[in-house]
Amino acid sequence: SVAMPATFQVIGAYSFSGNPNLKTITVNANTIEECAFIGAKVQTFTAASNLVSVDSAAFANCSSLKTINLPATVTTISDSAFVGSKNITTIKIDAMTPPTGGVFEPEVYENATLVIPEDAEPAYRAAAGWRNFFDTITGDVDNDGVVDVADINLLINIMLHHSEATANSDVNNDG
Repeated sequence: SVAMPATFQVIGAYSFSGNPNLKTITVNANTIEECAFIGAKVQTFTAASNLVSVDSAAFANCSSLKTINLPATVTTISDSAFVGSKNITTIKIDAMTPPTGGVFEPEVYENATLVIPEDAEPAYRAAAGWRNFFDTITGDVDNDGVVDVADINLLINIMLHHSEATANSDVNNDG
């Protein structure tokens, strides 16, 4: 286990990469730089209240990583921050506004639980990357606020006529 004091503001690139003995990490840093923990055997990562960003490949290929705890202050998670880390089961984020980025492996979307503030759910459902945690199909193709026969007709017409699909045609919210 590693618990870093508040004086550590940045976890530098490759600081703990490949570390086989690191199981639990608690940091007070405001930035975790690229590849900081790449390939480490970390199981639980917890960031204190001042983390702002997690850079690219920071936790790439961390096959043992199961639990991520992020504070309300986090605003950016690189799209590749957790690439190859497929065994994550719990992601807890205290932020009301979804961090930008936050793209995970398909297995994570299928198997992990996303824990967010209750009032933040609409924002996470609408945010790229984060919306993939919600098993919803809105079906409101014409964006009139109702799922009805008009949506089915429009979807069929789009498919049959090979029309360009609009953003409103995204029935499974995958972007």
